[in-house]
Amino acid sequence: MNNVNRLWVRMPLYWLLVPLLLGVVVGLGGCGGGGKKAAEKPAPAVEQPKEQPKEEAKAKEQPKEEKAAPDVKALIDKGKQLAQGNGCLSCHSTDGSQLVGPTWKGLYGSKVELTDGSTVTADEAYLKQSIADPDSQVVKGYQPIMPEYPQLSEEDIQALVEYIKSLK
Repeated sequence: MNNVNRLWVRMPLYWLLVPLLLGVVVGLGGCGGGGKKAAEKPAPAVEQPKEQPKEEAKAKEQPKEEKAAPDVKALIDKGKQLAQGNGCLSCHSTDGSQLVGPTWKGLYGSKVELTDGSTVTADEAYLKQSIADPDSQVVKGYQPIMPEYPQLSEEDIQALVEYIKSLK
């Protein structure tokens, strides 16, 4: 059999593999963050009265633990914006539906089985590690295709973790 005939025998397989590989490459590109960054809107200015009644002044003198709630809310909002802006939500659902990556709904505090057969709790440490080094702890049933995001600061990662924690 000459070389031309061999080419024709292998050609149909070649033409089937090319579109398949292109589909995988294009599909994986979505995890890298093709999403648009959310436009940030300035917070409206709120005027404070010059003199506050004593009751309001006492209410503002809350322990630091109680004042943390607005900070957590701000981190959750920032985490949501980061997830949208970096394309995280093209692979991870927030409603429990199955996508390319594990859903974030109910993830925090749950037991997660990894590809190596071990089981871990999806606590803050696990989530931070999974965002910073995606290939270090891959969930069973999923491929290690999540890209790294070196542009994320520690504060950004903490915001993403707080957002994931809020998805119960």
